[in-house]
Amino acid sequence: MSDEINLDLITLVSSLKKYSVLVVDDEGIALQLFSTTLKHFFKHVGIAQHVSIAIDKMNEYPYDALITDNILPDIFGTELITKIRNGEAVKNEEYRKKIENMPIYLITHAVESHLTDVLNLNHVYYLHKPSLKTQTILEMLCILAKSLECE
Repeated sequence: MSDEINLDLITLVSSLKKYSVLVVDDEGIALQLFSTTLKHFFKHVGIAQHVSIAIDKMNEYPYDALITDNILPDIFGTELITKIRNGEAVKNEEYRKKIENMPIYLITHAVESHLTDVLNLNHVYYLHKPSLKTQTILEMLCILAKSLECE
């Protein structure tokens, strides 16, 4: 059983190593946790504490996936997702088309009614913030790997 788990982790790491991810969270500790963990899996990990910085970073580097908190200082993560899906976040036309189906994880403390619309968009997943345990992060990485491989 231990060998199966190791093989699955090796497969997971090798499948994600060709991709990049941007993490947006205003809580420094959460951002550091994600950044440190994800650097073991992804080719490149970008971080931003504000949506405006995240948008600047998305215009500088073609990220393959996004993980964003919902409660941010400048706008809600749901608004960032809507801007990405509507093509308002990125200036580069080729990249704008690519991110229309970019896998996105929305992290929040509670499921509010206004999240329903954004969660119905293509490749948007939900993660409950207090449950950021190793198993939950591994499940998230597996879903991201499957989503990225399908593009």
